[in-house]
Amino acid sequence: MRGIIILSLVLTVLACQPEEKQTTTTHYQYNTEIEQAKNVEILYSEEGKVRVKIEAPILVRHNTKDPYSEFPDGIKGEFYNDNLQPTSYLKACYATKKERQNEVHIYEDIEVLTTKGDMILTEKLIWQEKSKRIFSDTIVTIITKTEEITGTSFEATQDFSEYTIRNISGIKRVDKNQIRD
Repeated sequence: MRGIIILSLVLTVLACQPEEKQTTTTHYQYNTEIEQAKNVEILYSEEGKVRVKIEAPILVRHNTKDPYSEFPDGIKGEFYNDNLQPTSYLKACYATKKERQNEVHIYEDIEVLTTKGDMILTEKLIWQEKSKRIFSDTIVTIITKTEEITGTSFEATQDFSEYTIRNISGIKRVDKNQIRD
């Protein structure tokens, strides 16, 4: 009889235990290979001094084996000297930054305006951060207050304060009275 009482107590205790609830966890899958930001401002500095400020409406970062950032809606850039004075301005329709190579590739309708008043027009520039130089192997037109020079094989300092154009294919004199300030 005693065994029956113990057995019925054990069964009662077991019967009163709450049922194990099955929980379902919703798992979201995120694509961690792509990050996107809007209305970005990026500052590049050297030795604690800002050298370049880049603004873009959209930045897409691709975290792949060879990571890169993409600016599909264009960029605007402002370049500075040691005293944080602007030396030039740049705008373009598209750009990419290759992380491992430390290069920025700039494309489409590129306009650079220097503080000297020179305008540089091209379709492609490559900024090599390590050498602090900018290159182009496409047609480049430089408009100064007195002439318009067209050629290829363009090279400049990263702030466009000094530049060289090789393979000149044309020089046109410009009348100072026709220039708008």
